[in-house]
Amino acid sequence: MTVQQFMQIQLLRRQEKNAKFSLRSFARLLDTDPSSLSKVLNGLRIPSEETVEKWINKLKLSPEEASALRDAARGSNSFNPLACEFFESTYSWVHPILLEAMKLPDSHTRHDQLASLFGMTVEQVREIIDFLLTNKILSKNPIGEGYVSSNLTTIPIPYTTALRRNLQKKYLQLAIDAVEEVAFEKRDHSTLTVAIHSDDIPAIRDIIREAQSKINRISEKRKDQVNQVYNFSSAFYPVIEESKK
Repeated sequence: MTVQQFMQIQLLRRQEKNAKFSLRSFARLLDTDPSSLSKVLNGLRIPSEETVEKWINKLKLSPEEASALRDAARGSNSFNPLACEFFESTYSWVHPILLEAMKLPDSHTRHDQLASLFGMTVEQVREIIDFLLTNKILSKNPIGEGYVSSNLTTIPIPYTTALRRNLQKKYLQLAIDAVEEVAFEKRDHSTLTVAIHSDDIPAIRDIIREAQSKINRISEKRKDQVNQVYNFSSAFYPVIEESKK
């Protein structure tokens, strides 16, 4: 478990008991700056050992929980940043889906399904799995069937790279395809068009990131019972831009 996941679970437990318990409430409990805590919850920062010890005390963690948080903070389970070279030369839209699919208990039976989705042969899918195993991005589950995937992050990759833009386009295309191919009760497609002030753009983007974090927290609650892979893609953009004076 990562620091991000550990702290997300701690926040979710308190929100389940008190619906009004917010990120700021959590920050006050931890005696921590809200923006710094937000970066931890979004996987953008690993706290210092001093901060971890303070949080252990503030959260009144059990010895086992305290040990888990310390181990995560030391980096034993932290996110594995993708190098720009790997991202540009090797990474593609299939990797996030494949890594999540490998968490399914019957992942070894899904190679045909994945090959069809990716437009590949089964042998090509197996070659990608072998590559991920060789590079320690994926490892075989030591206590059962399937695999354990590394927690990759693309944080070091500039948002403006052509490949990142193409990835965004691909996932939006998959969302369009789902409108026709997936039953409505198994998906959610919604849209909202509003007039806003440009100063509110950062706050709205924070709301979208918080939604992603909440979905991650929900997935962590039953990570040993997963049976599907879903994608959440958001699109927030201007349709009429600010007038230039």
